[in-house]
Amino acid sequence: MKKFAVAAAGLALAVGSSAVASEFEALCLSVSEDWATEGDVAGQCSCLAAKASANPALDVELRRLAETASSDEEAYEMASAAAKAAMDACSVDA
Repeated sequence: MKKFAVAAAGLALAVGSSAVASEFEALCLSVSEDWATEGDVAGQCSCLAAKASANPALDVELRRLAETASSDEEAYEMASAAAKAAMDACSVDA
């Protein structure tokens, strides 16, 4: 029974993480459209969503940047080193 509970908790965590990633990806696509981001925006947003779902602090920061910045450049300037590293790794230029 204990193994079932652990497996169920793991499944719930995976489903929850997937929902968070999907929600983050939709937010990213919307913000990218507002900011007129060019390139493989879908790929970049998918990459950032995966990184954000694996790191709650990064998720919070990227969402805050999406709300407060008015462009890609401004968001990058305002970002922490960890957020910049995620943005660089997911860049459409990478």
